[in-house]
Amino acid sequence: MATKRNLGELKAAVVKHDFEVEEDIDTELTTWINDGYMEIAKEDLPCFLKKDLIVTQEGENEYWLSGDYRLMEVMYLEDAEGDTIDFYHTNSLFYYDNYNVENMDASEYSKGLKAIILSETLGIKFNRKFDNTYNIYYYYYHVPDRMVDDDNDYPIIPSLYDNLLVQYANAMYRKRERDFQAYREELGLFRSDLLNWVIKSRNKVKGQHDMIEDARSYYRKKGGII
Repeated sequence: MATKRNLGELKAAVVKHDFEVEEDIDTELTTWINDGYMEIAKEDLPCFLKKDLIVTQEGENEYWLSGDYRLMEVMYLEDAEGDTIDFYHTNSLFYYDNYNVENMDASEYSKGLKAIILSETLGIKFNRKFDNTYNIYYYYYHVPDRMVDDDNDYPIIPSLYDNLLVQYANAMYRKRERDFQAYREELGLFRSDLLNWVIKSRNKVKGQHDMIEDARSYYRKKGGII
């Protein structure tokens, strides 16, 4: 099993790759590795899934999402006794910014619970005001924090794939040195390896991921069918 590397070790791997760095580019290395990290975080990979909670208020239908929210995966509702009321996948519950917010309340009420994700303000608006207090648990893909501490910051991606960050930084270094042939090759390698990882992840049953499986198992125990 590959050993997880911190930010400093990843930067050292770039320097030792296959070229000599004759000047101090530590700040740039940090930027490049983090930029590669953010590129990877744009993909819907299990390592970027998180869980959060919204507690509804009687008479309210608009709430805030977590500050690191990027994309919704699933959501389920519990009443005050902890009983699951319903479970929703993204494609059965959510609309996005381009949907007409003003028309939703009346036109969508008959279709069951729906919501609009307002990505610019990280808000969520349901098509009805809640008549009681509920716990709404949601699983979402998040944007991770950028790494700044060489010794204590680790990427949350599996160690098997952290060499992607080295590949991306290699590409950016080549670009900086105007070696555009090597830049294209390194960037192509990064994109190819990332795509292979994404395909492998999407071919797996999503229920195998512990957070989603936890939600589904809980819902099944309450009598729901997914």
